[in-house]
Amino acid sequence: FYCAVEGNESIEARIDAAASRIEETDLPNIAVMLSVPQLYSGHNKNTYQTESTIEFIQNVKAQDETPDVLIIDTLHSAAVGAKENDSTDMGIVLHNLKVIAKDLGCTIFLIHHTTKDGENFRGSSALEGDVDLMVKIDKATEPGDNYAMKCVKLKDGKNWGCKSFKLIETGSSICVDWIDGDTLIQD
Repeated sequence: FYCAVEGNESIEARIDAAASRIEETDLPNIAVMLSVPQLYSGHNKNTYQTESTIEFIQNVKAQDETPDVLIIDTLHSAAVGAKENDSTDMGIVLHNLKVIAKDLGCTIFLIHHTTKDGENFRGSSALEGDVDLMVKIDKATEPGDNYAMKCVKLKDGKNWGCKSFKLIETGSSICVDWIDGDTLIQD
């Protein structure tokens, strides 16, 4: 399931590009939701669980299938009213993510932005402290340069370092070509 709030006007083109890349006509296992659960506002002071989290879980369970992976795009849109720099507020957000993951039996990918200089993630260090995996995408500095996906944290396992990739135009969107050494690997 992809909760697409930022960039939702282009989500269909991105899914079509991904399907085209693997020579499929569509990707029936991807469900797009144009809203995200609110992980902070209106929480119960005793449980820290938001009404929106409860409603989101109920709505997803009412679907024909539940997700293996839930992508929330972005933290900012899913935590309206929370102070990103406040560890208590971010603790409530992270608690609600764990409730969703447990109740739905899925892995959650949370997309979050960096600071203006692009060096660090925005907000409280509670975010890094409480996630299992954190990756950072570095933009190419010059046209034609490679992008980089760096493993910042891996809780259970060996940090895999950095993987390079290029963005390739596919129809009205883009896809990723991973680079292994000097060799492009099309995925």
